[in-house]
Amino acid sequence: IPLQHDIRTLIGWHQNREDVLTGKALHGRWRVLSNTTEAEDPLTSQRIWLQESTSGKYALILNFAHNANLQTLDRHWLVGSEVDATIYYYAGAVPLRAIADKIAQPTALRVFQEGVAIADALHSVQQALAMNPWLTRYPLVLGDVVVGQAAASAQSTRQSYLYDRECHLLPIHAKAKAVWKLLSITGGEPAQVFGEWLGDGFLPLGLWHNERYWAL
Repeated sequence: IPLQHDIRTLIGWHQNREDVLTGKALHGRWRVLSNTTEAEDPLTSQRIWLQESTSGKYALILNFAHNANLQTLDRHWLVGSEVDATIYYYAGAVPLRAIADKIAQPTALRVFQEGVAIADALHSVQQALAMNPWLTRYPLVLGDVVVGQAAASAQSTRQSYLYDRECHLLPIHAKAKAVWKLLSITGGEPAQVFGEWLGDGFLPLGLWHNERYWAL
């Protein structure tokens, strides 16, 4: 049962890398959507989000390195590029984490898959949570969204949002550090924005605008 693997992961049991590499492979051309690191003593985690160009399927390459030896982190993945690679998913109810093999040289990303409306994005999150209620992050590409601001309450500071053509709003997460960059790149125009839904907000990590992909 796939959910059993998620429960085991929660209690500290980890799937063996060699076992993952014997599973079903998905070969394709993968867009590199983000490559971020987060330091927590004594380890730094690296999260690399990929999207297969034909199916739109996501994959997360998750690495860890000791803070004294960050050279061991994966340097293959250039944000805004496409790479031919074979992906092997860890078992789970909502397979996202993966291992990459047979990685070719990257090329510049020239075509980007249109994102989805905010209502459809939230529906996909609900479906994923129904299969794995312990999901804390979920990848999304939002289509033609614009940055806006509104007061969360009469006494609070202004909250940044993304909104789409249907005027649906999605709050930008408090962890987001590049809202200004998103605004400066788009000039207030609609863009395709990739990021993670964290349960209480959306964390933008990259965007496609004027035929170019930008890391945030």
